[in-house]
Amino acid sequence: MSEDGRWALPLDLMETFRPVLVESLTLRLFAWRVLQGEHFETRDGGVFLNTAGRRALWEHYGQRLNREFLSEHAGCRTTLRNRIAQTPLNFKTCLERPELFSPFRLN
Repeated sequence: MSEDGRWALPLDLMETFRPVLVESLTLRLFAWRVLQGEHFETRDGGVFLNTAGRRALWEHYGQRLNREFLSEHAGCRTTLRNRIAQTPLNFKTCLERPELFSPFRLN
């Protein structure tokens, strides 16, 4: 478990997808001006996405998860959604047969 009581393994398994999903999506949303000042509101001592901002974020997040790419690891066209779902199964396999480990890479 992590220091704040969350299970560490799921967080570790998801970490490989952070750059290709969260960071690239965040950069795209601001670079393409999908999210602008009007999509944020100040409350409770912080800055939060409003309803329109969350709607835009979720729309682009879903598109990113479902966009196909050629996976060298899987040897076929797939999506981030499929690769994320496959990750725990790959981890289990690699615990039993470490020589089969292959890190996730987005070509």
